[in-house]
Amino acid sequence: MQTLIYGYKLPETNDWGSIFFPALVFDISRLNDHNHDGANSAALSAGSLSVSTGAILSTGWGSVLTNGGYKQAITLPGLFTYDGRNISFRKATTGEILYLQTEKISSNSYYVYSNDNTLNATIIYT
Repeated sequence: MQTLIYGYKLPETNDWGSIFFPALVFDISRLNDHNHDGANSAALSAGSLSVSTGAILSTGWGSVLTNGGYKQAITLPGLFTYDGRNISFRKATTGEILYLQTEKISSNSYYVYSNDNTLNATIIYT
């Protein structure tokens, strides 16, 4: 049995069932649990991250909350999940970074809060 650079096991000639199958189980578990940290798998560069954007339109802000703010429900794109992405916001007209509060509704939706119901913003998912 040959051990490869990130610890995966490569069967060789005469590695029969009693050697092969435990190595297969090990490799499948390692594939499932790796996190691209550079130790258990190749490290990912920032350029290999997928980025997606969305829009917050001023027409979508709900009624005034008790604190004087507004909220809007957002559904994440595609297979993205709230817990699996970093969510940031920029002002749609200037690109200025916005620090808006979010609240998870479900695995693929959340509320975003603002004190300005005329705000149009770009959502950035990384």
